[in-house]
Amino acid sequence: MPTILSLRARRETHCMRWAALLAALLAWPAVAQAPSVTLIVSPRVVASNGLVTVTVANGPATLTDWVALAVAGSDDTSYLAWDYLNSMQTPPGVGLSSASVVMTAPASPGSYEARFYYNNGFTVLARIPFTVQGAALPPPPPAAIAVNGSTNAVVSEGSALTVTVANGPATLTDWVALAVAGSDDTSYLAWAYLRKV
Repeated sequence: MPTILSLRARRETHCMRWAALLAALLAWPAVAQAPSVTLIVSPRVVASNGLVTVTVANGPATLTDWVALAVAGSDDTSYLAWDYLNSMQTPPGVGLSSASVVMTAPASPGSYEARFYYNNGFTVLARIPFTVQGAALPPPPPAAIAVNGSTNAVVSEGSALTVTVANGPATLTDWVALAVAGSDDTSYLAWAYLRKV
């Protein structure tokens, strides 16, 4: 019977070792997870070739973390512009966990994204979309108003007036009004919607 006791003793010793290892693992201090990288783009809608600011927070602070602008949905190895977190294409002297990098938006209108890349590689830790619109059109010339064909008409009391508007915005509810010179814009004597002549 010594063999049976020996096996039983070994099994109990083996179980005790596993129990001790499990207890040690459960007592091990928890490792805090690093907060995820936050990425902000401002403005979210930018004109072609306009300036966009990419702001990073909670980065891992390696020397060669970098940000890039890319076409939305393109492969992570594809980008249009890039900078390290010091806004240059040479690494900073120390790792930065937060930074604001000003970049030039792409020229073509469309959907893009800013990306945060880890440690000079192509591992993207954060991305955020933004939109590039075509260059803003210049404002239209101001509307021109004439009374009886003149921009400085003098009329007799009670006479008929013809008001002509040119270069108006052409919305259905545009209207003109007669008012005392210098009065508040909400005060008028008579009004009418514009109609096509």
